Amino acid sequence: MDIIMNLQPHGWLDISITFSEGEIIEIPVSFLTDSIHELADKSSLLDKDFNEVIITGT
Repeated sequence: MDIIMNLQPHGWLDISITFSEGEIIEIPVSFLTDSIHELADKSSLLDKDFNEVIITGT
């Protein structure tokens, strides 16, 4: 899994997650949310015994 984060103007960040199967998920997030922390926190769970995580847009 590759995670690429591109800083955009006005406090936005575009996150692209590419999986080994070739699937790409794109997530636009604002620095006004806790999305970056949630992404890092949930992604670290995948290294443990979890096969799937859910990230909510709060």
